[in-house]
Amino acid sequence: MSLIDKVKVILDADNRTIEEEEKIEAGLDAIKSEDVEPLEEFIEEFEEELSEDKQTLRRLVRLSERLKKPDEYDNLTESLIYSFFL
Repeated sequence: MSLIDKVKVILDADNRTIEEEEKIEAGLDAIKSEDVEPLEEFIEEFEEELSEDKQTLRRLVRLSERLKKPDEYDNLTESLIYSFFL
């Protein structure tokens, strides 16, 4: 199951206001487009509900961190690949 699908399951749209549904859709779009600012706002807004599934929340936070510091993650990936093939 993809990260977006897991978030949809956790934040089931039943009994939501239109405003909440729009925020959820904006958050899902932020995940798809990997846009860090709206993603962080989404995590902050729905953190309590997302914390029901710690793994999904952790994946969202890691995605946010990776988007904020892409060079560090690229260097780490390159280092691991280099070390693996030596």
